Amino acid sequence: MSELLIEENVLLAPLTTFKIGGPAKYFVQVATTEALMMAIKLAKKNSWSVFILAGGSNLIVSDRGFEGLVIAINITGWEIKGYQVTSAPSTTMKELVDASIEEELEGLEWAGGLPGSFGGAVRGNAGCFGSEMKDIITSVESINIETGETVTRTHDDCQFEYRGSYYKYHPEIIISATMQLRPGDKVKLRQMADEHIEYRKNRQP
Repeated sequence: MSELLIEENVLLAPLTTFKIGGPAKYFVQVATTEALMMAIKLAKKNSWSVFILAGGSNLIVSDRGFEGLVIAINITGWEIKGYQVTSAPSTTMKELVDASIEEELEGLEWAGGLPGSFGGAVRGNAGCFGSEMKDIITSVESINIETGETVTRTHDDCQFEYRGSYYKYHPEIIISATMQLRPGDKVKLRQMADEHIEYRKNRQP
């Protein structure tokens, strides 16, 4: 088991899309679920507050920073089996949109141009152009920060709502989720995604 590299007084502004914010008293980057669980245990042992940093979009950090441990998650990768796509939380939405289109799978093209990470999109039930993550998510796996236990929830258990879900109100970290897509036309899907990307560039830089 590798050691965690805990840094002190790390400026958080460069890690957000708004480029605003002070330092984290303690900071660690994790690239595996094992390292994430180690970081959670360390925080509990030292009675540190925990903040989970994903893609850094939709996030404004106070100039005072954070008096605890910021865990920056960089757990990436995805797997496609048939019409199902299972992804780690730090995979970007762009990567998943492109991968699904390459496999001629319809259902995620609406997310073309959507910023941030997959885990963040699931947590906040991201949506645009009449579609939302809740329309395609079938199950989510998470870690409870307080107990360290791994939990798998079905779609209904995720309690999706407008720009929110169960994970927005409970101390759990999404470590993977599965989407159910459907067959589609690669050319049409690429065109739709590109149109959405262009729309965002022009109206939401």
